[in-house]
Amino acid sequence: LDGMEVALANRSKMVIANKREKHWLKQNAHPKHFGSLRPPYLNVMDSLNRRTKHCWLACQNLVNSVVNGRCEEDDIELRRLPLATQLSVIKESSGNDVFVQAMISALPNESIAEGTYTDADLKRRFSKVFRANFLFI
Repeated sequence: LDGMEVALANRSKMVIANKREKHWLKQNAHPKHFGSLRPPYLNVMDSLNRRTKHCWLACQNLVNSVVNGRCEEDDIELRRLPLATQLSVIKESSGNDVFVQAMISALPNESIAEGTYTDADLKRRFSKVFRANFLFI
């Protein structure tokens, strides 16, 4: 998921937009242009930035679901939170982005339908297995 977040952040190309805006303002800072000092391509960049931020927030929600699951449950199986709702929000916010669709399709159907074990549960299980294995060596 970190790769997905990095790719979406790089897509916004904020640095390039700021350079283009400064260049455009230098060339067009004339009294006849004061009515429209904002170049038209920036409206497209604004919508892309908004969509990217919405998708990033949806990805953060997915990460939170994977890390914490259902915190209030006591049983390890009940703490698993299905990821289908978070993934549907990511699909909606990303539009028809090929990279996001490829990342979502790479996830196993079991984790989408049933969820994943939380980090704490996996660490707890691993430490039990490690201790049991260490005793038999």
